[in-house]
Amino acid sequence: MLFPEEMFEDMCGFCEAQTGVAVPGCAPAGGGDPEISPGCDFMKLRPSREVVHCAGDQDAVLEEAKADGENCVAYVALQKHTSCSEFCEEKGSTCEMAIDQPNGQKCVASVSSLNEIDTSKINCEAKGFRDLICVCKKPDNPAPGPTPEEACAAQHDFSVQDAADLCREKVDFLKGVAYPGTASNAAAMEKEMFLRMCILDVCSAAPEDREEVAANVADQDPTDPPVEPETTTTTSAPTVGDESYVFGFSPYVDSSSPFQPDGVVEVESLPDGMTRLSWSLTGLDPACSSPCSQTNCCGIHIHEGKSCEDDAGGHFWDSAIPQDPWLSVKYDSSTDPANLLSKVVKTGLGNEDVLGRTLESTTTVFEEYPNYDGDSPLTSGGVKVESDDTTQTLSWLFTQGLDPRCTEAECTDANCCGVHIHEGTTCSDADAIGGHYWNKELYAEDPWKDVRYVIQGSMPSAVNDLSVTTGFAAEDINGRAVVVHDYNSVRVGCAIIELPPDATPVEGDDLYVFDFSPYPGSSSPFQPQGVVEVKSTEDSTTVLSWSLTGLDPGCSSQCSQTNCCGIHIHEGTSCSEDAGPHHWGGDGADPWLSVKYDSSTDPANVLSLEVDTGLARSDVLGRTLVIHDATGARIACGIIEESTTTVFEEYPNYDGDSPLTSGGVKVESDDTTQTLSWLFTQGLDPRCTEAECTDANCCGVHIHEGTTCSDADAIGGHYWNKELYAEDPWKDVRYVIQGSMPSAVNDLSVTTGFAAEDINGRAVVVHDYNGVRVGCATIKICVDSKSTVKGAIEKLEEAVDQIKDALSDLSAMVNGSSKGGHSGYHSSHYYGTYGTDKQTPYKCNNICADICQTQHPEPAHCQHQCKTRQNAILDIAQVYCAHGLCSSLIQTNETNEEVGLLQRRTQRSEEELEAEVGLGAQCRQTWKYCQLFCKRGFLLPLEDAYDEIRKCRAECEANFMAFQDPLQKYVDAGCCAS
Repeated sequence: MLFPEEMFEDMCGFCEAQTGVAVPGCAPAGGGDPEISPGCDFMKLRPSREVVHCAGDQDAVLEEAKADGENCVAYVALQKHTSCSEFCEEKGSTCEMAIDQPNGQKCVASVSSLNEIDTSKINCEAKGFRDLICVCKKPDNPAPGPTPEEACAAQHDFSVQDAADLCREKVDFLKGVAYPGTASNAAAMEKEMFLRMCILDVCSAAPEDREEVAANVADQDPTDPPVEPETTTTTSAPTVGDESYVFGFSPYVDSSSPFQPDGVVEVESLPDGMTRLSWSLTGLDPACSSPCSQTNCCGIHIHEGKSCEDDAGGHFWDSAIPQDPWLSVKYDSSTDPANLLSKVVKTGLGNEDVLGRTLESTTTVFEEYPNYDGDSPLTSGGVKVESDDTTQTLSWLFTQGLDPRCTEAECTDANCCGVHIHEGTTCSDADAIGGHYWNKELYAEDPWKDVRYVIQGSMPSAVNDLSVTTGFAAEDINGRAVVVHDYNSVRVGCAIIELPPDATPVEGDDLYVFDFSPYPGSSSPFQPQGVVEVKSTEDSTTVLSWSLTGLDPGCSSQCSQTNCCGIHIHEGTSCSEDAGPHHWGGDGADPWLSVKYDSSTDPANVLSLEVDTGLARSDVLGRTLVIHDATGARIACGIIEESTTTVFEEYPNYDGDSPLTSGGVKVESDDTTQTLSWLFTQGLDPRCTEAECTDANCCGVHIHEGTTCSDADAIGGHYWNKELYAEDPWKDVRYVIQGSMPSAVNDLSVTTGFAAEDINGRAVVVHDYNGVRVGCATIKICVDSKSTVKGAIEKLEEAVDQIKDALSDLSAMVNGSSKGGHSGYHSSHYYGTYGTDKQTPYKCNNICADICQTQHPEPAHCQHQCKTRQNAILDIAQVYCAHGLCSSLIQTNETNEEVGLLQRRTQRSEEELEAEVGLGAQCRQTWKYCQLFCKRGFLLPLEDAYDEIRKCRAECEANFMAFQDPLQKYVDAGCCAS
């Protein structure tokens, strides 16, 4: 290659900083002639691996090896796949000997004399060494390389003149320059020198590379303004070999390009502010297969921005460097993938400067597998591992150490060309690394067996978003070993997974939107429902997860209108009026504009989308969350609220593999029924899909009897009123994972027979697919003040009833008689159905439960209506107190006349029907009690109710003894006066 003097000096400075020694061919620090042994210039020609010329006389053994100037000595990084003999031959020389050196040192022999070298192991042909000191004999013509004529003579169909013409065509400043040179002034002679070197390079290149090699000379125009010495403003020296990565690409903001690049780019920070890029990319612009001249054409550049959701800003480099170093960095799309192993750019930046504009690898630096003795060079590259509850997604880029036989052709050995997560948590002990890591209880077949790398054309090798379902979560795979295999399945490289720590959530940070209503004034046909979780982190990042249905189907593809398909927190605190603008802190760009949902699946699930809002938990609690359609219009609104459970914790003594349950549950309650909504982001069993499970409690979310999550024995069983309901109402309550996490449900009603004050503080338990209890939280609802007062009044009424009962007992004992209904009064006031050996006093408001349980298809609803005096049961009891039953007139069938009478009665007004209750007949017929119950007890509408009322009456009259018994108990217990 051709290098301007300034660039050559930069390269010398980089090499000296990297190796710590003077570099052959470079001027020593402080100026002066290059420090290189006479006749050893050939050692510095385009090294294909790290080469350090051992100049000077610091080591006596190496001085002895130089044989009074007959030989040249160099430290060479052989990487176990070449020998000193091959290295010297590559330089046009022959190998005289090889010398070992101590680990970590270069131009220092490990022996005190040449006689101590074990030539059976350390010799010119040895390939089993990562590095050696090679001693090469000086060639007869040590000049650096052939002449242009010699180079072109080796090309059968390409002459010196052809090469000169190509150079003049591709390089503007070489147009008109003669070869051989005839110039007499310095400027013209410099151009002739560039033409001579261009010819040499073109004739030395492969035919398909000639045009590109010639075009590269255009960047070295000596008439361009001189580049000032480049400095860096970083406060500390960058770490050598500190690699960062770009593991995936998204369309640029507002771009409509048909080309969507994908792949991986490695970014390595080198000393002296050098940045090295390696990439393997697909989906590039095919027009970039030939040279281009427009500014930034076919470029791949680091920019100032730290987000891909808004403008990325300008090119990023140290301002002390006067010219933009990125303008010459271009990709070549003539191959797919487009692979580049190394491109060094003088940016003046360190690793800390580019990090955040690129990503860190989630593995440690790869090292050689323990006890590996093969020829593969050290594995070099980075792997990104992402994880949900069950699946790991891998992206990688390897720049070295892969087996070149691992092409697209299939390999047959087990684990051939593999990249796998293993059981162990070390790379230093082969026995401890173990086998492939997956949950064998969930999956019988090894999910890693077909995971392989492929070398397409040349290095580097990359892959994006390769998913492997192991049944393990992030916390399980963190710290595990990643192992790289060669073509024969031999383990050659190893690194440890180091997942980045999650952003630390604020204590009790989980907030939710459990309910959505149409946005005020919206006439949209789409009405989203579901649950959204809103988390806040210590660095004021807002993290959203959602599971939503009913979204705009137009949001299944990309949109460009402002707020289209958006899901955003707004400033408002009410969904009955305008929600105001987007809510975020600071003066920067609106972070919500890029937050969109994708309706291509139903439900639409998103897990942990981060938004840099600058808001704390207290800033979002009570705010509105607004959902937009594909046009950007606001269509739904919900209020951000707290969960009504504590933070979930692991069930006591649980020893399974499920990760910790994470999510929130909202519990609402009336007097008898609980309504649950939830969203879980972690810890559910992936087997709990829509397919039915059969084990008791499988995939369940249930309220339990206990009021603690710390004592398994105290948590108890399912919580419901067993006096009211024989069957467990919780047995069919389950969560379902639809497609992916999170999992959500809205407004699932469970009638337990208990009210809010009864379930408050109880435990909510989450089960796995086998019914095992895995997670627990306790309910922390605010009991409504009206409900509290109402409950207190009911309890007071019960107390009054008991006092009345006691007074009645006392009166009966004093008077020796009692006063009651038509069937007489029982002075005991006790009934076995309300107790066992120790009987419980009858309570007057038991009439609601007694009749509703035997007569009503929805007993809990009936009881609630009865207690709130919204149906006729208490009226029926009072009629029975006053009039009793005409036992001789009990009817089981209707005459035609009675049918007509009944039909006319159903058309009467409510007031007329109620007035009939007060008629002063001496007794009441069965059908009248049933009529009143069926009309008022069911709260049926007057219109079109005849068939329903007739059916109800028939059932009531056929079973009237069950209806009469509780009425008689009511009378006998002295409840008529109350």
